[in-house]
Parts: sequence; C-alpha cells; structure tokens
Amino acid sequence: MSAKVTYFLSDDISLHPHHNHSHLHHNHQTTSNMPTANIAVRPPCRVQTRTLLVPPVVAQLNSNKCSSGTHFFTTAVLLDPSTRAVAEGLLEGTTAITGVLLDATTMIFAFPDLSIAAAGTYTMRLDVYGMYPNSTEGATLIAQLETTEISVHDGPVPSQRPSSSEEDLLQQLRNAGVPLSPPQ
Repeated sequence: MSAKVTYFLSDDISLHPHHNHSHLHHNHQTTSNMPTANIAVRPPCRVQTRTLLVPPVVAQLNSNKCSSGTHFFTTAVLLDPSTRAVAEGLLEGTTAITGVLLDATTMIFAFPDLSIAAAGTYTMRLDVYGMYPNSTEGATLIAQLETTEISVHDGPVPSQRPSSSEEDLLQQLRNAGVPLSPPQ
C-alpha cells in the first residue's frame, strides 16, 4: 500500500515553504539534503468505532536537521475522501505529537491512542511541521502524508496485524522506549 505524500520544504531553512511545492511518491528518490517523510506504520484498513487503531499510526521523518535543535511535530486529521473535507470531531485521542529522535537523522511520530467516533469511510492526513531555531515565522509545514481509506464499522471487525517491516519498526520503537500504547 502506498500513501500520498506532499513535500513543502527542503532542509535549507532559508526557503519559504511555498517556494518548493513538489508532489513526490513514497518510493521516489530524493537528494540527501531533502527531508523525506512517510507513514512507517499504517492504520488498519477496517476498524470498529471508538476502538483504538492497532497498530498505532507512526510517521517517520528523515532529515539531517532532526538533531539540529529544530522542533518537529505532527498533527493528524480525519478526511472524508469524497469531499476532501476534514471530518471535524471524529478523530479521537491525541492528534498532535512531538517527534521522538530515533537516531541522528530519524524522527518518529507515534499516535498511540487514536480512534474514530463514527462509522464511515475516511482517510487520515498527517501534517509534519518544523519550528526552526531563530525563525520568526513559527511552524513551517514540511510534508502532508495521507493514508489509504479506513473503513469504520459500528460492530466488531477482525484485528489486523502489521506487516513484517512495520512489526520490525514497532519492536525497534518499543526497545527505544517510544510510547506505543495509551498511558494507563
């Protein structure tokens, strides 16, 4: 499964986000100076209303700015795929996450407590932002990532397992102490 990815900014922080509007696909080759973002762990394609999304949605940012003092965060919104409008109030849980540095060039954004409040078909959009040191412009949108459709049902649905690569990443995140389940 692929995700729709839109990049807005190169690692050159002097660029204004609207000067570099390029649409890249998940498997597109980029230069090492360009930040890349992807949905590293996708939400299940079928879920029950008000049930935690398992596995949790995880976004990943690769950039040489990850450990430079730049503050990165990601927000999640639910979209109606037919109108592209935000489905206000239907995505429950923590919808803004600060990045966790996995290594010098990798930042992880895990959403451990998301659920969807109403039956229907949706996509989820993750907006990745950076707040650069000494910038007076506030948060800069770096990338928008969009999942494939999520079908939400009022009744129970079978659980779905992450892919082997997603499971490997989830284990790496657990080992690094990244919270992958809601606080008790």
